[in-house]
Amino acid sequence: MSTTHEAPFPGPEIDRLYLNGIHHYAVRFGIGKPCVFTLQCNRKIFHVALMPVSAHSDSVSLRYGFDPGPFASKFSQGLGPLPDYNPPNAIEARYLDALNMGTSEDGILNDVGHRVFTQIHNLILATGEQMIRELAGPTSELAGAETLEEALNPETFWLQMLTIDGEARLIQREDFTQPTVDFEPQDMSGVSADLPIFRLAQVEILETIRPKRAFKVRVGGQVWFCKVAGRGFELPPISRDCQVLQKIRDTGMGLLHRVPRLEGLLGLREGEEVIGFLTNYIETNNDLRDLYTLRDDIDTTSSSRREKWAGQIKQAIKQLHNQGVIWGDATPSNVLIDREDNAWLVDFGGGFNFNRELMDTMEGDLEGLRVVYMFLKV
Repeated sequence: MSTTHEAPFPGPEIDRLYLNGIHHYAVRFGIGKPCVFTLQCNRKIFHVALMPVSAHSDSVSLRYGFDPGPFASKFSQGLGPLPDYNPPNAIEARYLDALNMGTSEDGILNDVGHRVFTQIHNLILATGEQMIRELAGPTSELAGAETLEEALNPETFWLQMLTIDGEARLIQREDFTQPTVDFEPQDMSGVSADLPIFRLAQVEILETIRPKRAFKVRVGGQVWFCKVAGRGFELPPISRDCQVLQKIRDTGMGLLHRVPRLEGLLGLREGEEVIGFLTNYIETNNDLRDLYTLRDDIDTTSSSRREKWAGQIKQAIKQLHNQGVIWGDATPSNVLIDREDNAWLVDFGGGFNFNRELMDTMEGDLEGLRVVYMFLKV
């Protein structure tokens, strides 16, 4: 049950949550633990820590804010407040006490917590905007095209909020270190060793479809779709994607059947493990990327278009099954509509079905097809 206590102090009056060029990226917090805001500016990452008075030199595990999953991040050994700072009446200590009041035991913010959360974020920007911009350097437009290397391994700075002479200030802490979380090893059995492998620095990002996961990219003048593995347990593996796409490539299916064609792989560095793959890029219209985009307009979409898409999806699934290939992710959001108004099946990562007992089976694909039919009202 949420409380109705008021925060014990005012925050900045202007909501600066979306300050031009400085973007909120993530937050990690917990009762009695540090609160760490992550900001992004000009492709650089800034972790801003508010440390509780009781912080000590042992490593502190924190769950990602707003993420109920098991993936946690660790602070390095030796992280703690500087000597002579963070007294009990410090500004940052008062904000953390208020955040504790507004956070349930299972990490859920109530109304007070949300208000304090915004106040802390605003204070960080009010006190640290100049420092962040100076450390971030030139704007993205002047820095040139971003590569996957920069996107997945950005330059990172640790800052700490402290009360100095009665005022909240940010200082840079070079003794803070980013936790090292490696990309999860991917099972590439059955994937052709003849496929070209590109390094992250060779891949230029044209559009971020899903941060840290899916991108429209250019390599050597060719435009492709790119999907990368996650670090730790934050994202499902890409092994099944690669293995299924390789099987589709081997059978000769692909562009004519409106399923992606595997074109290459991504390696961290030359000779190191695969962490991503490339396929042809399916050009879509801005107002209709996938079927789920139509969720509010399905009744106004002509029956002839809906029936055409349904037939194309059914035919593509049939062709896959004839070759012993299971889609494994049959949902409206995994059906793209290209600029010629044709339906493509995408995302072969598997692991999803409306009926869990049918997951990664042909019967599961057919069950998913029925759900797509219901969505299309055909």
